[in-house]
Amino acid sequence: MLKEIRPLACVSASTLCFVVCKSLPDALPGSLALTHSRCGKPNCRCAQGEGHPSWSLTFMVDGKKRVEHIPEEWVEQIRPLVAQGREFKDAVAEVFAANAQLLALWRRQSMKKRPKKK
Repeated sequence: MLKEIRPLACVSASTLCFVVCKSLPDALPGSLALTHSRCGKPNCRCAQGEGHPSWSLTFMVDGKKRVEHIPEEWVEQIRPLVAQGREFKDAVAEVFAANAQLLALWRRQSMKKRPKKK
């Protein structure tokens, strides 16, 4: 089985390698979000309005959610890096789905070749 699937996996691995080399140097995981919060000072402008703007990057590390504050002046530099990370994640999911489909196809083909028991 593995000898027959391995060439197909190599094609997927080479595709993945290309995507990794292209996307990963500065790519970031997670999502970038703008939130508004109130500081609690009764005379502050945020007490009546929607609050102080704050950017954050949310991502997972070892199964735990992490949130990092992002200074507003960094947002335009961080946004494309998060997009690259998302593209990479989507590409990996596509490779895994293709590999699963190839395995299912190989299994169906091998079942047809097997003689039926009587």
